[in-house]
Amino acid sequence: MIKVPSCKPAVGKRFISVAGLIFSLAALAQAQPKSDKPLLWYHPDTKMTAAERGDVAELKDLHRICVSIAPGLTSEGFRSRLQRQIFEELTQYHGLEIVKNPDQADLAILIRIIPAAPLAERRPGAPATSESYVSPINDVDFYVLTRGSKREGGAYAPRVIVHRHHDEAEPTTSGAVLDLGNLITKLKSLRGEK
Repeated sequence: MIKVPSCKPAVGKRFISVAGLIFSLAALAQAQPKSDKPLLWYHPDTKMTAAERGDVAELKDLHRICVSIAPGLTSEGFRSRLQRQIFEELTQYHGLEIVKNPDQADLAILIRIIPAAPLAERRPGAPATSESYVSPINDVDFYVLTRGSKREGGAYAPRVIVHRHHDEAEPTTSGAVLDLGNLITKLKSLRGEK
């Protein structure tokens, strides 16, 4: 029984009601099911500030790669041009095999594109069928990831091997494509290839 300090009966009842409500909410909070969404090493939902870190040398014997360009609110033209350039760069190097299923991949490229300013509905005066206006500046993050340590439930944590950030005004060639080219150059060097 909770001891209520001597006060008017209405205040005491209110105190007990509030205390009961607090205990009920605490019990409900502990009873909430934990998210059963697996941690995806190749496309994590986090900012990866606490992710494991690795070195490019770890990629020497890894050959199967999957690519993910996170959906964002950038223009479809920029997104599709970036995707095409990434795949062109990858197909020119025969030391990496592109796989669609991340479970078969040894490493992953993740590209996140976030407009640096909020989007407007449409360009002023543009027809309703035109593409939505997008900020001319995008935050582009380029990640190369591998499987980190195994977690509860069998999922792997992301292990960040490379992370580069670019502020881009929808250039002809994205910094992410240049980052991939640099990665391929390092892989060739590690593998003794020309």
